[in-house]
Amino acid sequence: MIGLQAKTGIEATLERVFNAQGHRFSKLQVIWTGTTAGVSWRRDGSGGVRARFIMPALSDTATISKADFANLLGYVMHELGHCWYTSNEAWEAGLEGASDRDLMHALINGLEDPRIESLVIRDQRATNSAPLFHALVESVLGNGYVKPDDRKNIPFMLAIEGRRLNGYPITVPSVFPKSPWSKILEQASRDALQAPDTQAVVEIAQRLYAQLTEPSKQEEQEEQDGQDGQDGQSGQDGQEEQDGQGEDNQDSEQGDDQDSDQDSEQGDGNKPEQAGNGSGSSEYKEVEPTDFINKMLKRLNGDVQADCLPVTVTTKIHQFDWSD
Repeated sequence: MIGLQAKTGIEATLERVFNAQGHRFSKLQVIWTGTTAGVSWRRDGSGGVRARFIMPALSDTATISKADFANLLGYVMHELGHCWYTSNEAWEAGLEGASDRDLMHALINGLEDPRIESLVIRDQRATNSAPLFHALVESVLGNGYVKPDDRKNIPFMLAIEGRRLNGYPITVPSVFPKSPWSKILEQASRDALQAPDTQAVVEIAQRLYAQLTEPSKQEEQEEQDGQDGQDGQSGQDGQEEQDGQGEDNQDSEQGDDQDSDQDSEQGDGNKPEQAGNGSGSSEYKEVEPTDFINKMLKRLNGDVQADCLPVTVTTKIHQFDWSD
């Protein structure tokens, strides 16, 4: 299959699947000239959905493998799940009052993604959605998982382990059993899958947010109280010893500050690591598979020009030839 066939097939599938469930797009755009991947949508007064899918540039002549096409279908089916089941209003309202909106957003996303996929499967929105979702997760995990104590990647853990609870036969072992937050993360994941709507997921995410952020504040206070007690008990010798170590301590503190600044600069705008410092990977993994889709299509963009027009044809391809 070549890129042009893949793009027209994706567009036709989007509209056909959406309409088959009694819904309709009042406006659908699939733009294949972006530098990122994502979807924006809203319900309008006519009862339809206005949606724009933005996909990275893909060459019309690129050779698309069966696995690549399956991942593209899995991705757009996942985004359709948001159109069917996610409330943007409840999501946005849930961010209000959070001191770290990026963390709250990522937690909601990590809990909402498995829920909407489970509903797509349950309601049989597409007969092959379960294997498509599973294949996409396996592809995303092909570059490796995260460590159980990697706090900044907790939203990513929720997104993966929630899908495992959906019944996906994920080959990578679960990180929950060895996680220091195993009890609260697993409980949040199970609760989210039973949530009736996005509002309930937001409330679960808010409780988890409090559990992840409040203990760190308490630990800081306990450490400070302990330090104050040591200072009060120190005598002349203790003070001299501290004076002797002052220069070394100052150097150490400056080094920590520099490391902290570097971590902040390496972020991509989403900073769930502010919940605390884990000892796992320094890479922040996106909850949505947009980064994976970006990288996958980047190697297939070939001769695409930045100013080329998006595909607008709506030809329905009923059969694909994989012989090439």
